[in-house]
Order: sequence, then C-alpha cells, then structure tokens
Amino acid sequence: SHIGDITNLTTVFSKNVIENNINELSDLKKELGKNPRNYDQWLQVGLLKKFFNNYKGAEDAWQYATIVNPKASTAFANLANLYTMYLNDYPKAEEYFRKAISIDKETSPQYYIGLADLYDHFFIERRDRVPEILLEGISVIPSDTNMKVRLADYYKQLGNQREATH
Repeated sequence: SHIGDITNLTTVFSKNVIENNINELSDLKKELGKNPRNYDQWLQVGLLKKFFNNYKGAEDAWQYATIVNPKASTAFANLANLYTMYLNDYPKAEEYFRKAISIDKETSPQYYIGLADLYDHFFIERRDRVPEILLEGISVIPSDTNMKVRLADYYKQLGNQREATH
C-alpha cells in the first residue's frame, strides 16, 4: 500500500490535508508510470510517504531518486535525515550526509550542520568529530555564519570558552 500508518494523522492534520495528500500520491503514481525518471516527482513521493509514516516507502522513493539523478543532493540529504530521525540508522545517515556534501559542498552549509548534529545528538560515539566537520564546512564556505555559530555553541556546550569565542 502507498499509505503508511495514518491513525495519528487525523489528530494533527485535517481530513482535507490527508485527502489531498492521498490524491497527490495517486496522481504521482500515474505520472511516474508514464515517466519514471522524473526526479522532482520521486522527491515528492518520498515526502508524501514520510507524511503517512511510511518510512520504508519514503526510503525507496528517495533511493530511486538518487539513481534517477545521482548529481542532485536533495534525495541524499532527505535519506540522511530519514535515517537520523526516523530509522535510527546512524552509519547510513552519516554516509548519506557525506554523499550530499560531496555533491553540494560549496553551496549547502546545512549538510555540514546536519552531519554535525547527527554526531552531536544521535551518533554520540562520534561526537568528537563535530568540530572537524564544521571546520571542514567553514573552510569550504567561509562566508557562512551558521556553521561558525554552531561550532561556537558546540564549544560552549563543552564549557570551552576560549574556543567558543574564536
């Protein structure tokens, strides 16, 4: 089925939103039947499946999107977030953040921050890599202030005032 567990959705979302998403998923299925190489539509299928708590379906859609367009980073980043927040597969999350970074390293500071957050909050046995990944991102995108703020927060969290103010 293209719908996951919708039992809790009705308490959060209106029936209208749920119906619209069901209809959109149905339309996308038809469209992708005609043109299975539409990257953006596969991204949307993944988002809709995730909306319905069908994480395996979202994973499958985004995995397919990475095959349809291996030079676009969004599906890799979506998979990294899915593995982090919903599937709790941190080595896979790390792998997909790395793939997203390798594709868009100079334009997407959020991927470096996502990987740092993975290490800091989930894959905590690798927490010591947080500064390394943020410094890597800062060296590639020196104009980005978000990574600098995130690094300062990390040091502050550790009680390392000297590094936090650099």
